[in-house]
Amino acid sequence: MSRLGPNEDPAPILGEAKRFAPAALLAAARHRVRGLRTLAGEPLEGVARAWILTATGNPGAVEKSAREAGLDVAGRSIFRDHHWFGAAEVARERRRAEAARATLLLTAKDAVRWPRTESPQGAAVLAVEWEWVCGGPDVEARVVEGL
Repeated sequence: MSRLGPNEDPAPILGEAKRFAPAALLAAARHRVRGLRTLAGEPLEGVARAWILTATGNPGAVEKSAREAGLDVAGRSIFRDHHWFGAAEVARERRRAEAARATLLLTAKDAVRWPRTESPQGAAVLAVEWEWVCGGPDVEARVVEGL
């Protein structure tokens, strides 16, 4: 429905949803930034500037998460959702990132579409996790009851 930012009160969003679904069980959650990882999944530190390479349905959310991680976003290259990156595209985007003195930044969703033949050097993955803000235990209990 909406992107819930860090420390944002979910009450207004949930109140609006309640108007349209008064009997619904409502909860709020967010993608909490955990940091950066290498393409191999190892923790990565020391990255301050990023060039976003994404093929997600909401590239603006990727940029917000990058900024939430404390990164200076030097630029972005946006492809259609679910795009598989080719070697020539990766080479071009690496040049862009290098010219901007930035690290190429992908989401975990994008990272699985990184060409296996390409080196993971100079690329980072934005690590996020699901975080319930309110109502999470009730939703999880309802799911378990339905199994």
